Amino acid sequence: MGNMNNYIAVIYTNVSPKDAFFVVAQEIGSWWSEFEGNLDKLGDEAAFSFKPNPTTWTFRVTGYEEGRYFELECIKANHIHEGLPETIHEEWLNTKLIFEIEPDGGGSKITLTHNGLVPTLDCYEICVSGWDHFFKDSLKNYLDFNSA
Repeated sequence: MGNMNNYIAVIYTNVSPKDAFFVVAQEIGSWWSEFEGNLDKLGDEAAFSFKPNPTTWTFRVTGYEEGRYFELECIKANHIHEGLPETIHEEWLNTKLIFEIEPDGGGSKITLTHNGLVPTLDCYEICVSGWDHFFKDSLKNYLDFNSA
Protein backbone atom coordinates (compact mmCIF):
# COMPACT_ATOMS: atom_id res chain seq x y z
CA MET A 1 0.00 0.00 0.00
CA GLY A 2 1.73 3.15 -1.16
CA ASN A 3 1.22 6.48 0.52
CA MET A 4 -0.30 8.20 -2.55
CA ASN A 5 -3.96 8.37 -1.55
CA ASN A 6 -3.95 7.19 2.06
CA TYR A 7 -5.62 9.34 4.68
CA ILE A 8 -2.98 11.61 6.19
CA ALA A 9 -3.56 14.34 8.77
CA VAL A 10 -1.30 16.49 10.95
CA ILE A 11 -1.90 18.25 14.25
CA TYR A 12 0.35 20.43 16.40
CA THR A 13 0.23 20.56 20.18
CA ASN A 14 2.13 22.24 23.00
CA VAL A 15 2.81 18.96 24.84
CA SER A 16 6.16 17.18 24.63
CA PRO A 17 6.66 14.25 22.24
CA LYS A 18 6.89 11.94 25.28
CA ASP A 19 3.53 13.12 26.62
CA ALA A 20 1.95 13.15 23.15
CA PHE A 21 3.06 9.55 22.59
CA PHE A 22 1.59 8.50 25.94
CA VAL A 23 -1.78 10.05 25.06
CA VAL A 24 -1.80 8.55 21.54
CA ALA A 25 -0.77 5.05 22.61
CA GLN A 26 -2.03 4.66 26.19
CA GLU A 27 -5.00 7.02 26.45
CA ILE A 28 -6.51 6.18 23.05
CA GLY A 29 -9.73 5.21 24.82
CA SER A 30 -10.12 8.81 26.01
CA TRP A 31 -10.01 10.41 22.56
CA TRP A 32 -11.00 7.66 20.07
CA SER A 33 -12.86 4.58 21.26
CA GLU A 34 -13.38 2.14 24.09
CA PHE A 35 -11.15 -0.90 23.85
CA GLU A 36 -10.36 -4.18 25.56
CA GLY A 37 -6.80 -5.49 25.56
CA ASN A 38 -3.37 -3.93 25.78
CA LEU A 39 -1.30 -1.62 23.59
CA ASP A 40 1.87 -1.58 25.70
CA LYS A 41 4.35 -3.34 23.41
CA LEU A 42 4.89 -4.98 20.03
CA GLY A 43 2.45 -7.83 19.45
CA ASP A 44 -0.17 -6.61 21.93
CA GLU A 45 -3.76 -6.68 20.66
CA ALA A 46 -6.85 -4.68 21.50
CA ALA A 47 -10.46 -4.75 20.28
CA PHE A 48 -12.11 -1.37 19.74
CA SER A 49 -15.86 -0.79 19.81
CA PHE A 50 -18.16 2.15 19.20
CA LYS A 51 -21.21 1.36 21.34
CA PRO A 52 -24.10 1.28 20.70
CA ASN A 53 -22.91 0.86 17.08
CA PRO A 54 -21.97 -2.81 16.44
CA THR A 55 -18.71 -1.85 14.66
CA THR A 56 -15.60 -3.54 16.08
CA TRP A 57 -11.98 -3.53 14.98
CA THR A 58 -9.10 -5.51 16.48
CA PHE A 59 -5.61 -4.09 16.13
CA ARG A 60 -2.14 -5.49 16.79
CA VAL A 61 0.75 -3.23 17.79
CA THR A 62 3.24 -3.55 14.90
CA GLY A 63 5.39 -0.50 15.63
CA TYR A 64 6.33 0.98 19.00
CA GLU A 65 9.11 3.51 19.53
CA GLU A 66 8.33 5.44 22.69
CA GLY A 67 7.99 9.16 22.15
CA ARG A 68 8.19 8.83 18.36
CA TYR A 69 6.25 6.11 16.53
CA PHE A 70 3.14 4.00 17.15
CA GLU A 71 1.68 1.62 14.57
CA LEU A 72 -1.43 -0.55 14.73
CA GLU A 73 -2.45 -3.12 12.12
CA CYS A 74 -6.11 -4.07 11.78
CA ILE A 75 -6.31 -7.85 12.13
CA LYS A 76 -10.11 -8.21 12.47
CA ALA A 77 -12.75 -5.89 11.09
CA ASN A 78 -16.50 -5.65 11.37
CA HIS A 79 -17.37 -2.13 10.25
CA ILE A 80 -21.09 -1.48 10.16
CA HIS A 81 -22.52 1.89 9.18
CA GLU A 82 -26.18 2.48 8.40
CA GLY A 83 -26.68 3.41 4.76
CA LEU A 84 -23.38 1.93 3.56
CA PRO A 85 -23.06 -1.45 1.80
CA GLU A 86 -21.85 -4.63 3.50
CA THR A 87 -18.63 -4.32 1.50
CA ILE A 88 -17.36 -1.95 4.19
CA HIS A 89 -17.35 -4.67 6.88
CA GLU A 90 -13.74 -5.73 6.26
CA GLU A 91 -12.37 -2.71 4.39
CA TRP A 92 -10.05 -1.84 7.28
CA LEU A 93 -8.62 -5.38 7.45
CA ASN A 94 -4.81 -5.24 7.02
CA THR A 95 -4.79 -1.44 7.03
CA LYS A 96 -2.43 0.35 9.42
CA LEU A 97 -2.78 3.33 11.70
CA ILE A 98 0.61 5.03 11.83
CA PHE A 99 1.23 7.81 14.34
CA GLU A 100 4.51 9.69 13.92
CA ILE A 101 5.46 12.18 16.63
CA GLU A 102 8.16 14.79 16.15
CA PRO A 103 9.40 17.67 18.30
CA ASP A 104 8.06 21.02 17.11
CA GLY A 105 9.32 24.07 18.97
CA GLY A 106 8.27 23.52 22.57
CA GLY A 107 5.64 20.98 21.58
CA SER A 108 4.96 18.23 19.08
CA LYS A 109 3.84 17.57 15.54
CA ILE A 110 1.73 14.42 15.21
CA THR A 111 1.07 12.84 11.82
CA LEU A 112 -1.56 10.14 11.38
CA THR A 113 -1.41 8.03 8.25
CA HIS A 114 -4.19 5.48 7.83
CA ASN A 115 -2.33 3.28 5.36
CA GLY A 116 -4.97 1.59 3.22
CA LEU A 117 -7.78 4.10 3.79
CA VAL A 118 -8.01 5.21 0.17
CA PRO A 119 -10.72 6.87 -1.97
CA THR A 120 -11.70 3.58 -3.67
CA LEU A 121 -13.11 2.18 -0.40
CA ASP A 122 -16.87 2.41 0.12
CA CYS A 123 -16.31 3.70 3.67
CA TYR A 124 -13.78 6.36 2.61
CA GLU A 125 -15.90 9.49 3.06
CA ILE A 126 -17.42 8.46 6.40
CA CYS A 127 -14.01 7.27 7.67
CA VAL A 128 -12.28 10.51 6.63
CA SER A 129 -15.00 12.42 8.44
CA GLY A 130 -14.49 10.19 11.48
CA TRP A 131 -10.71 10.66 11.53
CA ASP A 132 -11.09 14.40 11.02
CA HIS A 133 -13.26 14.41 14.15
CA PHE A 134 -11.31 11.97 16.32
CA PHE A 135 -7.76 12.93 15.31
CA LYS A 136 -7.98 16.62 14.40
CA ASP A 137 -10.56 17.58 17.03
CA SER A 138 -10.83 14.99 19.81
CA LEU A 139 -7.12 14.11 20.13
CA LYS A 140 -6.01 17.73 19.63
CA ASN A 141 -8.41 18.99 22.31
CA TYR A 142 -7.47 16.17 24.67
CA LEU A 143 -3.78 16.98 24.29
CA ASP A 144 -4.25 20.72 24.64
CA PHE A 145 -6.66 20.66 27.58
CA ASN A 146 -6.41 17.34 29.46
CA SER A 147 -2.82 16.13 29.41
CA ALA A 148 -0.08 16.91 31.92
